[in-house]
Amino acid sequence: MDESPQASTISDRDAAEPSKAEPSTAEPSTTDPKYAVDASKNLSSADKRAFDPIIRELRTINLFSWNLWFGGREIDDAVARQKNVLQAEDIDILFLQECFGTAALRIGRATGMSVAQQDYDCAVLSPSPLRLVATDTTSYATAAIVQTRQGDVLAWSVHLAPWDYGPYRADELPGSSAEVFA
Repeated sequence: MDESPQASTISDRDAAEPSKAEPSTAEPSTTDPKYAVDASKNLSSADKRAFDPIIRELRTINLFSWNLWFGGREIDDAVARQKNVLQAEDIDILFLQECFGTAALRIGRATGMSVAQQDYDCAVLSPSPLRLVATDTTSYATAAIVQTRQGDVLAWSVHLAPWDYGPYRADELPGSSAEVFA
């Protein structure tokens, strides 16, 4: 008699009436969480270390925040330059500030990213699907739910007020401006 383990499946209906449940010879789906197996229990320490970079990559979400400075309108060939910078990065979620006008949409089209923008100032972009979350933070923040390999992430792009920023107040500190700009 063959004593090798066999997989069996029981439907929800059959589970309610166990007497009708019959074992199945079909292999379980590897994508079904009911059949998840922790294979790492059988790995040596050296083998586990070999998988560390892969696991770290799967658990990492790469974020990129960029103040476009008036949507890039002061820069020659802004969209092409912005596209070049962004395509050189591995970005899961992009946070833009000062994306006045249609800057976020232009960048989204140029890079193939989805765009969520609530008002003129901030936007959230991602190569993954996302959806805008309506908030009362216009125009200084935009929120979106982004679908990542880690699951749904609530992402906020926020543009903080600049007037308490040290270099902008250097003239209020006579004799100390050198320290502010150091």
